[in-house]
Amino acid sequence: MSLSRTALRFAALEALRPTVALAPVRSSSSVALPLGRATLAFDVADGLGFWPGLPVTAAADGSHYVAGKVLRYFSSGAGWVLSIDVVTVAGSGTFDDWSIGSPFPTLAKSYVFDSRLDPVEDLQVDEQRPVAVVYTEEDNGDPGQTAGGPPFKRTVDLIVELSVVAKGPVPELQDDGTVTWVTAEGTAFTDAKLEGWLDRLEYETRLAMFRGPTGKLFRDLTGSRVTDIRSLPHRSSEESARLAQRTVRMQVTVPDDFSDAAPATPAVGTAMLPQPLRDVVDQLASTAYGAALAAFLAADVPIAPIATPLKTVTLGIDAAPADGVAEIEASADHLDN
Repeated sequence: MSLSRTALRFAALEALRPTVALAPVRSSSSVALPLGRATLAFDVADGLGFWPGLPVTAAADGSHYVAGKVLRYFSSGAGWVLSIDVVTVAGSGTFDDWSIGSPFPTLAKSYVFDSRLDPVEDLQVDEQRPVAVVYTEEDNGDPGQTAGGPPFKRTVDLIVELSVVAKGPVPELQDDGTVTWVTAEGTAFTDAKLEGWLDRLEYETRLAMFRGPTGKLFRDLTGSRVTDIRSLPHRSSEESARLAQRTVRMQVTVPDDFSDAAPATPAVGTAMLPQPLRDVVDQLASTAYGAALAAFLAADVPIAPIATPLKTVTLGIDAAPADGVAEIEASADHLDN
């Protein structure tokens, strides 16, 4: 069992499809608009995936909103608070029902999948758009010590398969830089635009993982030790669909799996998972995709025996001396101090 690969996929998925973009949270804090450059505090729930620097928008509706970056997400003692450095304000009025979320970091938006097996060409019509799929493949481990054995220096091939399909609803890039989604059949979306969108999708993917705020968990796990990154193209035109695809392959260093062989107390839930997966899961929002899958994986993880503290040792020696002297006995107490 090697769950370091799972930890790597979870971290990459959170970089490309952050939980806060998938499920905006509600807040009933009262805010009066308009306002200038300000810091706003919203009362929110706990267990959410906000962190400093993350771009966010708090909207009362489509015409009344504030946008900026997260300053802090913390417990005030009475509840959890999201503090936002506001840069943009739209509309006026006082509102107490807010939807707070973060924009997706790539063109694929929510269409980022974990180890999806069905080919992109066979996606449903409403899925034929920019798509990213995250896989892990070859996993190599070199001994971390001269004598061999664990912990191993793990290098895992992380694969991000990026695709743009021109069939059904597809994005149209206008001369002024705006985007329009149009219905196209086959070649209505030019090859040059298809390739341009794929270039942008790859750029946004690398930016999110290596520099953007959503990639913090990925960088913390790997220490940004990424080598031999390659981008392999693939193009096809079949069944009235044009496909542009890139396979971005990178070798990533990750910590080896580690479990406490004899824990002091019984582990329950995701605490039963080995490191580094346990740390990654602990940093995910409770509503994250990885959190639900981790709970499933933890149900079948072997349970380590509980450590029994050694408190007393009694040592008996029977030397069978020739002079008939009695055997020697000794004891040691308070070994748990």
